[in-house]
Amino acid sequence: MDDKGLASSGKTYVNYTVTHNLSYTGDKDDTSVTDTYQKGIISQDSDGDYVLEKLGTPNAK
Repeated sequence: MDDKGLASSGKTYVNYTVTHNLSYTGDKDDTSVTDTYQKGIISQDSDGDYVLEKLGTPNAK
């Protein structure tokens, strides 16, 4: 689907970052992992909330 097709369907491409906060019991320290994605697709549902429809492509680290 091209950019024009997305706009007419009420969807849009997004680039975004997700941070996972990991906590452990025992001797291991808490940590976080950050992943970034390009060209995910979002739309609005009937309640007006944004919904991620396609995860997109992860960026290489």
